[in-house]
This record gives sequence, C-alpha cells and structure tokens, in this order.
Amino acid sequence: MMKFTRWIRLVTALGMMAILLLITPHELNPGTLPHRKLWPHRNLAFGHQPNHNGLISISLPMQLTRPISWTDPTTGLMQIAVVAGAVYGGTVHSPYTVDKLSALTGRLEWSVSVPNQVMTTPVVYHGVVIVGTGNRDWPGPQSSGIRGTGPNQVLGLSANTGKILWSINTPGENMPTPVINHGVLYQVGGSDEVLAINPLNGKILQKLAIPSYVSMSSPEIVNHVMYFGGALPYQLYAIEIPHLRIAFTTTLPSSLGGIDDCPPAIADGILVIDYEGLIDNQIHAMAAGVSVHTGKVLWATDLGPGSIPRATDGSPTNAAGVPIIHRNVVYLGSPVTSTLYALNLQNGKILWRTSDSGSIGRITMAPIWVDGHIIAGDSLGDIIVVNAKTGHIVSTLKEPTPFVPGVPQIVNGSLFIGTKLATYAIPLESIDAHL
Repeated sequence: MMKFTRWIRLVTALGMMAILLLITPHELNPGTLPHRKLWPHRNLAFGHQPNHNGLISISLPMQLTRPISWTDPTTGLMQIAVVAGAVYGGTVHSPYTVDKLSALTGRLEWSVSVPNQVMTTPVVYHGVVIVGTGNRDWPGPQSSGIRGTGPNQVLGLSANTGKILWSINTPGENMPTPVINHGVLYQVGGSDEVLAINPLNGKILQKLAIPSYVSMSSPEIVNHVMYFGGALPYQLYAIEIPHLRIAFTTTLPSSLGGIDDCPPAIADGILVIDYEGLIDNQIHAMAAGVSVHTGKVLWATDLGPGSIPRATDGSPTNAAGVPIIHRNVVYLGSPVTSTLYALNLQNGKILWRTSDSGSIGRITMAPIWVDGHIIAGDSLGDIIVVNAKTGHIVSTLKEPTPFVPGVPQIVNGSLFIGTKLATYAIPLESIDAHL
C-alpha cells in the first residue's frame, strides 16, 4: 500500500512538473522558441490565401496565459505579415523603413532604411523578407504607362537581421505585393511588365511586357495562372506561369477605373474584383465575378453611386476595396460608397449592405470573417463588427488612426493590423465580447 501511495505521489509530481513546463515559460518569456514554432511560418502573398480571409487557424497545445495586446504608436506599418512570432512591415512616411516587431510585445527587433515608400505586404520565404518600394506619382503624363517617380526597387532582406541580401531596380513602382508559387517570386507594378524572380538571390528569371501599369492590384495564383488588374488599358489579366504567357484579358462592364487598385479574391473558380463604373454619367461602385477558366464575366453588380476618394493634393487614391470570400459569400467594403456589402459569390446578388446612416468612413481595408462576424476598419479609425448573416452592426471600437488598404490577420485570438501611423495587436474580446 505504501509503495502504491508513493507511486501515486510520483505520478502526480511528474504531472505537475509537466504542467509547469508547459505554462511557466510562456508566462515568464512568451517569445520562447517552442511558442514561435506554432505561428505561421511563412507568407507567400498579399491575402495570405486566394480568398483573402486573414483568419489563421492554428491549434495551440500551449495557449498563452494572457491575450496578445500592444500598440506601437511610433511605427506605422501600412501592410503587415505575422510570421514565426514576428510582425514585418514597411512605412509610407519618411523616413522609409522596413521593420520587424515582436508579435507578442510589439518591441522593435530591427529597422532598415529603404529608398522609398513600402506599400507591399512583406512576403516571407525561407528566411528572406521581400518587399517592393515605390510611390503613386507619375514621372510624366499618366498616359505614358510608367507609374512611380522612384527610387523603385524589389528588395530581399534577412528575416533575422534585416540585412539587405539583394535588390532589383525597376523603371516603375512596386506597390502591389508579389506572390510566390513553386519557389518563384512574381512581381507586377508600374513598369508595364511581369517579373519572375528567384526569391533567394534576386536573379530575374523571366520578363513579360504588358500594356498596363498596376497600382495596388496584388496578384493571386490559382492552378498555375496569375490574376491581377491593370490600368490604361483598364483590364483584368490572367498570366500562365511559369512560362509567362497571357491566357486572357477581360474588360469589365461600365468600367471607369479602379481595376488596377483591387487585389482580386478567388474561390470556387470565380474571381471577384471591385472597381469604379460610370453609369448615367455618375460614379458608381461596382463588383464583378469572372470565370478563372475563360475570363467570361459571370456577373457585374452595381453597388450604388458615390465619389472617388481624393488624396490631400486632390488626386484620386485608393479607388477600390479588397474583397474576401467565405463560404460562398463575398464581403467587400467600398471606398466609393462608404458601405460594407455581402454578395452571393455565384450570382453577385447583394445579400445585405451596411452604411449606418453615413457614420461609416471609406473602407479600403479587407474585411475579415471570424466566428460569424465581419470585422472591418474604415478611414475614420473605427473597427466595425458586423453580423455576417444580417449586416447588423454589433459594435464599434474607436482607434486614433484611419485604416488603409491591407489584409489584417487574426492569430491566437488577437487582431494584428497596420495603419500609416501605428501598428496594433488587439485581443478580439477587446473589440467585442462575442468574438
């Protein structure tokens, strides 16, 4: 009996030691290596996946003992990638930098100067952080086809140290986020060309000249075809890879512009893109569904009249929202109408629209679906939580900075989001108790 009791005590003690080993390190040092391995280990594209929903579903056998919550008011990372316990991003305000923050604390781990604005979501692949630089200006007439006054570069940096490993100079801007497929990096931008690049050493493998420049339409790849929108001419491109051949181009109904600003979302053989249309001599927000196989326009939905967003100098800016797709429903915020929409993926029918009597600002940030809710950030600095089935606004959280084009990420119950002025990790329960 005494031996049995000692055995029970021994098992209990060993069990308690195991529990302490699982919990205590994360209370004392939440950035330990075992925890970092549970984060997403790479980011290959703008939307993290072709449907653009930034919810990262990971099963953590060792949960943090407190929510991840921090604000970095000094480093505004416009678009971010959360990889291996770190947040990577670049700035659009001088001095221009690419930064790495701790995802758990927001602490700056390194910052590297770059020659121009960084509007791309960092692509992180095999220890290399890849970004593009460039601005929205024109070196000459807009009709010339080259956008960006430079310096314009594609850069590869060490994820550990920030050291610049390689760089490529380009004639035009590199505002769209590149995409990696089967070990090859593909870049479009203001140079009227598609580049295929070795992401580890920066060697250009192939080039394809196209007649359009690309503003913020970050490409997506599905089944060896890359899709994005271009301007002058305004059309949708489908490029076969790795051989860089144009499979088709598509002109959208009533198109006025914005196709080059919208990163397309793709699911179930349908590509969804937001753009500006001209109907009865009035600006309208439009959305279209296109077959990824043929380029045929399956539906085009008029989202309503509005106005083109303007920058401080009066020039048009951020003319399109970023669609996401979840379970046969398209969720899209419009900067033209300041409205959040849900559409049927198959036919484009509007399921609901939410504008809250004009109190919602322009929406260029991608919405994100989580637990039956849609979260979206607007130009007024509001994080809006909406019932995904009805469009009813559940709650609103006010932040001091406006939200900009990009795809936020939800990892381990916290929303990671970048703006031009600050970067945040916000526990979902702080946004709304139902999340």
